Amino acid sequence: MKKYSNLKSESIKLRKQGLSYLEITKQLGISKSCVRNWTKTVRHTKNQQDKLKVGNIIIASKRLKEIQKDRAKNTREIRDALEKRGAEDIKNMKDPLFFLGLGLYWGEGYKNKTQEIGIVNTDPRILKISMLWFEKYYGISKSEYQIRLSINAEYRDSENSIIDFWIKKLAISRSQFTQTSFVKAKHKRQYIDTTYNGTLRIKIPRPLRIHHRILSSINNIPFYTK
Repeated sequence: MKKYSNLKSESIKLRKQGLSYLEITKQLGISKSCVRNWTKTVRHTKNQQDKLKVGNIIIASKRLKEIQKDRAKNTREIRDALEKRGAEDIKNMKDPLFFLGLGLYWGEGYKNKTQEIGIVNTDPRILKISMLWFEKYYGISKSEYQIRLSINAEYRDSENSIIDFWIKKLAISRSQFTQTSFVKAKHKRQYIDTTYNGTLRIKIPRPLRIHHRILSSINNIPFYTK
């Protein structure tokens, strides 16, 4: 009981000196709830309040830096693991589809620093092979794609029929299409091409799980890295 009384008295004394709950907790080795309960009637002066506010800001800043540091470390570890796997893919894969898909992505896919994953083409065969490649080697299902159609503005009236063409060719859903991009031609065409179906972009949202892996496979193609 004496020890309990001494801790309570010491808590009140330290609180009156302007210490925070956390500082008292660390100094006396007791719970924060005990300190708060014992010292709830203690009122800090204006100077003490200002000092505690500054201290809280410093503590919060340190915690934020620690969180950012841990997050950066985790990101590096994930990236390193994916790059390692991508290097292993290029060394261990024997399936021609893997190399065909990788080659198509190397030529037609996104390789920018935004870490987006997607591919753009006018040929449904290329896009179909790419989608099969994404699914077989990276677990991406057709329903995950965000799809955007770009067509010459002269074909605006054919937008729906062109979308139907791509839906049939790639077995995708109309709901996956974002707003169509209409491109103005520099020179007006003198005729309508009945085989024209625009350019299609298939994009994978939240692609971090495969971005570094794919680019690592490309970077580890032997003749490319020499």
